[in-house]
Amino acid sequence: MAKLSRVWSSRMRLVLALSIALAIAILLDNLPAFQAVFLPLQQVTAMLAFVAIKTTGLPIAIDDVLLTHPHGFRVAISYGCTPLIPAIFVGSILTLGLSLTSRARLVGLSSSIVLLTLLNLFRVAALYYIGVVSPQAFALAHEWLGPSIIVLGTALLACYWISASIRAQPGAPAP
Repeated sequence: MAKLSRVWSSRMRLVLALSIALAIAILLDNLPAFQAVFLPLQQVTAMLAFVAIKTTGLPIAIDDVLLTHPHGFRVAISYGCTPLIPAIFVGSILTLGLSLTSRARLVGLSSSIVLLTLLNLFRVAALYYIGVVSPQAFALAHEWLGPSIIVLGTALLACYWISASIRAQPGAPAP
């Protein structure tokens, strides 16, 4: 009975963590005034994307959060182009949803934020490249491919940390 209670409790914590992350994501998506708070994150994302794209040799200019190609393609980095929402989801799972030690939480949060940032930069750079090379494909890539990459990466990180939490519990079966 105690084991069932512990399983139920851990599942409820995970559901609570995901619910909180979803609520924050919905608030961010529906409150433009709240989005403005994250302008510095957008600027950092734009600058990192600029540097990443520039190192490939592809022509690019930057003006605040606007990335521009000399032949006219332009893309603005909005709050949705940052790793903020995926980091909120993984962060809420790690801090509220799982039974982890403080050290494991810290390692999970820091490594996950770095990985999500790198994945996001890859996504932004790839979308910029698609927009330059095939502007007619940009809308499809931006609406479907880009989000799919981020959702898959976030889901894989979440699954990894959930699995690590299960393995760390006393009496857990060896892999």
